[in-house]
Amino acid sequence: MILRCNRSASAMAIALSLGGCASIPADRGFDQVARHAATAGVDAPLPGAELATIDARTAELLARPLDAPAAVALAVLRHPRMRELHAELGIAQADVVEASRLPNPSFAFSTLDPRDGGSSLITRSYGLDVAALLLLPSRQRLAEGELAQVQLWIAAQVIEVAAQAERAWYEQASASQVAALRRAVAEAAEVSAGFAQRLRDAGNLGALELALEQAAAQQAGLDLARAEVAVIEARGALADATGLRASGNWTVLDRLPSPPEHALATEGLVESALDRRLDLASARAELAWRTDAATVASRFRWLGDFELGYERESETDGARLR
Repeated sequence: MILRCNRSASAMAIALSLGGCASIPADRGFDQVARHAATAGVDAPLPGAELATIDARTAELLARPLDAPAAVALAVLRHPRMRELHAELGIAQADVVEASRLPNPSFAFSTLDPRDGGSSLITRSYGLDVAALLLLPSRQRLAEGELAQVQLWIAAQVIEVAAQAERAWYEQASASQVAALRRAVAEAAEVSAGFAQRLRDAGNLGALELALEQAAAQQAGLDLARAEVAVIEARGALADATGLRASGNWTVLDRLPSPPEHALATEGLVESALDRRLDLASARAELAWRTDAATVASRFRWLGDFELGYERESETDGARLR
């Protein structure tokens, strides 16, 4: 009996090893995401970079005042949303690996000893989920289709992270320029109010004109205070978008770039968006694999749980039943 059990265990080990060939790639399929994001001009680094590498790259980007490309690079490198996207992609990749594996066989062993000292009954059974085996190609195809859809969706999210950082940088730069303008206006208004006060003291300016100059100076001071608050808020938004601390020792290039020499062509923008937007491509891919899944479910709905098994009963008096 020991010899028969060892042979059964060996057969089970071989069957289990057939389903263990697939494995999760080191990058979890993010290389395809990076290629999708590159079509929009976003360089998405692969996951798994060491903290020291990230810190070194961050220090390199912060060594000079941040411009828009540097803000985008920081966002895709440090933003917490990127780690969440890496985890979601890993789950989808794991689903593909699980769907590509053969179902595990089952093994059961039982013994029945009568109280009157008669012969004992020993039962051994083996089983295999035939339904899962038949559906293995379909399961693998559907999982791969879902992974492709998830990769497109994650690439769209990466582009959104980059777009938020770029938008936050432009808001920060514009707020800084507005604050600089308000500061110049407030200083000029303060000088004008002081000159008006000297004219009033000399008797060359009326009280109403002096009051108007002083009111204008006060209004310019209020506008400057609002502009400075807007700069602080924009800095906080940029810090959130790039994964930095708002109180950190980093500066921003406070001048907007010059307008492009050639105006943006508006012809064909809708068609281009329909063809190139990754979120729309992800929606189309999801529709395709869900339609395929519905077709598979309709085609194999009659199958149900179908298991093929073998059972052997033997008694100590020599009787056998298969």
